[in-house]
Amino acid sequence: NGDLLLRRGGDPRSLRDKLRAFRRKANSEDLLPLEEGDGLHRCTLDSGLCERFGAEPVDPKAAFSLFIDTRHDDVYLADTSRHVLRAYPANGAPAVSPSGSFAFPNQITLIDDELYVANTNNQTIDIVTAKEKFGSVIESISMIVPEAHAAGHRWPSRFARIGDDWWVNLYLFDSDWQYQRRIELPENADPIAIVSFGGHVLVSDWYGDRVHRLTRDGHWLGDFTSDGLTALLQVNREHRLWW
Repeated sequence: NGDLLLRRGGDPRSLRDKLRAFRRKANSEDLLPLEEGDGLHRCTLDSGLCERFGAEPVDPKAAFSLFIDTRHDDVYLADTSRHVLRAYPANGAPAVSPSGSFAFPNQITLIDDELYVANTNNQTIDIVTAKEKFGSVIESISMIVPEAHAAGHRWPSRFARIGDDWWVNLYLFDSDWQYQRRIELPENADPIAIVSFGGHVLVSDWYGDRVHRLTRDGHWLGDFTSDGLTALLQVNREHRLWW
């Protein structure tokens, strides 16, 4: 409804915690924040006031994706490092038990009252129930296609519906999830977000510190640039080089 849902507090994970996440091992830490006032909060922009989201504190560290159904303010969370999905009503009280038939779930999107999930380590896009029997798999679509497999790209993490097609990381599928071809991106591109914008498609490239601009049928047009974005990406490149 115009409020902002955000996570407050630091990220005190140890190197061992981060290595466990990098290796896709399950996060065994509980959801409770370490400090009072940390965790998920719902903030009203007009007043600047923030209230804890839910009757119980929730602090899903290393959750990689969030989707809000703006019709009802229902919140869906991919608790990635714990390998589960979570659902909350607008007031944050847990509506249902978490669904755990996933392996490192990334992006989630609600389409026609069904959740589409990048079930990353199972190498599938899963369509699951959003309400009754939350998280039950309706259909599981394999993302292992010969070209992607040969390139070592076996972990779908980001996807978008562009017109009648599906874009999944570097690859294009038709409306029936039949593989079409590789999207025209530089060799080492690593998409972390895909959005339709201004008649084109923008792809945020984590590895290259770039935002690519493409036609809606997947042809590369060069970088999407602005003065502010160029300055920001230059800072990112300098940090990457330093590390």
